[in-house]
Amino acid sequence: MKKLLLISVCFVGLFYYGMGLEPNPVDENGRIIVDNDKLQVVEFIASPGKSVCGLSMHEHKPHLSIILTDGAVKVTTPDKKTQEFDFKSGTTLWSGADIHEAVNIGDDEIRVLLVYLK
Repeated sequence: MKKLLLISVCFVGLFYYGMGLEPNPVDENGRIIVDNDKLQVVEFIASPGKSVCGLSMHEHKPHLSIILTDGAVKVTTPDKKTQEFDFKSGTTLWSGADIHEAVNIGDDEIRVLLVYLK
């Protein structure tokens, strides 16, 4: 099921590229690749030391995260608690609404898709 969802999201993104539609920028490392009345898909590409899914401390609505590359991430919550994660490519996880800062603490670039239902 996870592979089917990942393939579907990637196919939709490739369809938009094939149609010559430009993705909309979100911030310095993110861009909207699909945005319609049903969902929004945002791709984030983070170099080592950079934010993984938004700048500084930020808020998310509930969303599905699809990790496209292996990587290490440090997450800090508003109360300054931290947690480190080693994600593997293909990992998917559902997150409720939250506020955090997420930073790439690995040596390689991390690519992530966030899928928001509308």
